[in-house]
Amino acid sequence: MTLKSNRGALAIAKLWKWFTADFLGIFKEISSILAILGMFGLRGWMARRPLPYLVVFLSLYSAVMMLPFIGMFYGLHDWTRATFGFGARTIAVIDTMADSPLGQVAMVPMLAWIAREAPKNQKATYFAVLAAFTNLALSASNLATEHINKIFVIERGQYDELGMLMITVTILSLILPILTVVLCNRTLLHSNH
Repeated sequence: MTLKSNRGALAIAKLWKWFTADFLGIFKEISSILAILGMFGLRGWMARRPLPYLVVFLSLYSAVMMLPFIGMFYGLHDWTRATFGFGARTIAVIDTMADSPLGQVAMVPMLAWIAREAPKNQKATYFAVLAAFTNLALSASNLATEHINKIFVIERGQYDELGMLMITVTILSLILPILTVVLCNRTLLHSNH
């Protein structure tokens, strides 16, 4: 399950002053190009890993990649500017360069698993079922987002709860997929015995 937490969009509400429209356009272009390169470059690595490993790895990686935005909310960019001479823009670009190659590959392991495991005469059915489950996951994500937004109310100009919102979303986005892998593996182990 993925909570709607476009990492940049969550933080942009408070951090907008750092980014101009031109910078955001270039930022999006860099992200898209790196995502495409990442999918091609990482296809062999993903093919050699079991699906549960990839889900756990991508969940951990996503949580780590959210840390710079949480840090910037609490002033990381001020500290890095004073200590190292770079601020929010540099942190955002480095984070995007590190995250983009894996940021768009979440569905690839699932699609590869279906292509490998589905019987030849039922591949289309398996892909259709996956699409239905994906829509179900998106609906659950929307519902979870609505509930979280009721708990953490963020009004224009009042961003006091934004830090806790980002921390909560990061923790949930880490724990829920890993918990799902653990539960699915236990269910498979019990059904095999």
